[in-house]
Amino acid sequence: MAVKSKVLELSSISIQHSTNHDTSTSDPRIEKENYLDELRMNQLNIKADSLLRDTLATFNCIFQSPYEAVNASVQIINDDKMPYLTFRTLFMGLLLTIIVSILSATFSFRRYPLNTDVVIFQLISMPLGKLMAHLLPQKTFQLYKWKFSLNNGPFNVKEHSLITAMLYANVDTAYAIYQVTALQIFYGESISFAAGLFLVISSRMLGFGMAGE
Repeated sequence: MAVKSKVLELSSISIQHSTNHDTSTSDPRIEKENYLDELRMNQLNIKADSLLRDTLATFNCIFQSPYEAVNASVQIINDDKMPYLTFRTLFMGLLLTIIVSILSATFSFRRYPLNTDVVIFQLISMPLGKLMAHLLPQKTFQLYKWKFSLNNGPFNVKEHSLITAMLYANVDTAYAIYQVTALQIFYGESISFAAGLFLVISSRMLGFGMAGE
């Protein structure tokens, strides 16, 4: 009986609350105010949406490329905290650059030279970078005043781009190598290894210096 009376009491309270709510919302002045508030909110939402669309359109016009392929592969926002000059970048960049340079210089002396495609080494560097990020320890080392880590986290797009730039900068054979070779083959003269090395390096640095600012 106590439970039944409690249920009846709760039902009467809910009925009374619903009747009060109906009478309060049936007031035309309250309905008019609610309608005006809803209308104002809709107008504010429309203005906010139009402002957001204009802002996004301006942002896209300034920062995005007109080519869809570039927008799909290149980020328009730079992450300053993403590391790029890491141990993985220097190790793989120098290793692959040495391999590309040796292959390019060797095949350039053929009657029908074979072109070394950098895209192959660019594709190879991605799984190598992922593998190094998985295997190398994340311990921090200190060399004099410099601190560095063998593993700076996941292999990122900046590291891959820097390795690719190093490969493209050294894929072509230095013209000074042909001069050293021509002296030995056609003129019977030879220069020392140090002189030939500095000749090749100076000619390459001169080209890079003239290309820069």
